[in-house]
Amino acid sequence: MANQTTIVGDKHLVDVLLEKGVDLKFAFIPEHGFRGTIECGEDVHNDVDVQTGLPLYSLYGENHQADSLVSSVDIMIFDIQDVGDRFYTYVVGMHNVMPLCANNKPPGNDTRPSQP
Repeated sequence: MANQTTIVGDKHLVDVLLEKGVDLKFAFIPEHGFRGTIECGEDVHNDVDVQTGLPLYSLYGENHQADSLVSSVDIMIFDIQDVGDRFYTYVVGMHNVMPLCANNKPPGNDTRPSQP
């Protein structure tokens, strides 16, 4: 999950990862969009990043339970700067991504203790 604050030096993290040959499948997008082009209060819909062609998926509305997307990846990166308010939408975005990741870990990678 990324937005306009996801920066390495002067480049977007996704641009850097693609330059390094990382096989990115998609990105989740928060309020204001992937590169900060969506105005406050505008609906956030699935899209494609015009600079990279990367599919972008909203966690708002229909895609709230995006299990099939998350099950297709090995690693999920959440890199968004936040102002630290508990009601801020980026924290809500992380709250939506965490259970998706927990429910879609590869078989055999359950590090939780066994139940008695």
